Amino acid sequence: MIEIDLLTKIVAPQTRVWRSFAGDGYRFLDKFIQDNVIFLDLPSLELPDGPLSQHPELLPRIVAAKETIEVYRQLGPEAEIKVDWRDHMDARNTIARGLLRQSVINMFEHARKDDLVVAPATVSDGLMYVGVLTEPPAVRRFVTVERYGATRIPARGIEWLGSISEHKLSIPLISSLRHQNPFSLLERSLFPEVLSVAYTNFVFGDRHCCTIFNEADDYLDRDAALLGLISQVSGALAFAIETKAASDNVDLVSLFLASIPIEYSCSQSVDIHSAGFNRYISSKLTPLMVASIVGALIYLGSNFPPEAIAGQLKEISVVNSPAADHDCIPPVSEATKRFLQTTPIEEVQRMCILARDAHARAGLKPGVAVKGGKAPRPEKR
Repeated sequence: MIEIDLLTKIVAPQTRVWRSFAGDGYRFLDKFIQDNVIFLDLPSLELPDGPLSQHPELLPRIVAAKETIEVYRQLGPEAEIKVDWRDHMDARNTIARGLLRQSVINMFEHARKDDLVVAPATVSDGLMYVGVLTEPPAVRRFVTVERYGATRIPARGIEWLGSISEHKLSIPLISSLRHQNPFSLLERSLFPEVLSVAYTNFVFGDRHCCTIFNEADDYLDRDAALLGLISQVSGALAFAIETKAASDNVDLVSLFLASIPIEYSCSQSVDIHSAGFNRYISSKLTPLMVASIVGALIYLGSNFPPEAIAGQLKEISVVNSPAADHDCIPPVSEATKRFLQTTPIEEVQRMCILARDAHARAGLKPGVAVKGGKAPRPEKR
């Protein structure tokens, strides 16, 4: 049996993506990454109990933390200082303080466990880090940094999931990363792009995504053509399965030329430079079908000679280990089986060879895991 694990993250619909800055000049970014934390540049900040957004003492505490920064700047990290927030009860709520106050509320009240966070590096480094918050906001943890001696800074725990070069991001996301706000909500229209960096395959509400990587230099137009064919045919299969159309044998040319509702097609983002990617997003299950089929073709072509492939297609199982009972599995399984089992075997064999060659030459790699199949019996002599 060939088993295809979709490895698809089911992202809760209420999940949000936050933008976090690592202090002036991104000075705390290394601390963020090495210690798996995020925090605001507010040493000695004492978070009050209860809802922060309604607390009258939050602003004086923020002002005291800013005073702490200034004292350390003047006296150095070895100084022993004590700043009392009660001395700032009459502090004015300026625009700058209001933005900082909202950042504190966002980080320590509104940002939930399992929300995502993006942290940009310097423009010269050109990286964006993506992580997921690992604890609810009620959990209090603290860090120290060298410039503030032993003074503690409240922080949130995070698991960093990966990073990506900014030149592989869309212009709207790159522009958004440079908003100078210490901790704020990313525009919702940019959530899917960030999710695709965090999770190669995902379902988020009505958005379905897969990313197929090319990890080497030699990505050719025929590799793009193969992916385009599979994407178009997957859309036609998704439409046929959802509308319960008759299960005819797959005719690649007919399905490629089929006129289907546009929602069964994918929006596509492409970066073919090494390492590059093809990202497919759709309101339908088409992208997950693409990932499943491409993964199967690469596996079959890489592990079995063409004459042995037909024997591997009799039993195909599609699973999703991150969410074993999700309703995406049956239609993706049906589409994968229709594609592999009813397309003429000579065409399947040729696509397996094309997929194998693209994998070996260009590092073509979908975010699925495929295993199983029976080794062909050696010929008798």
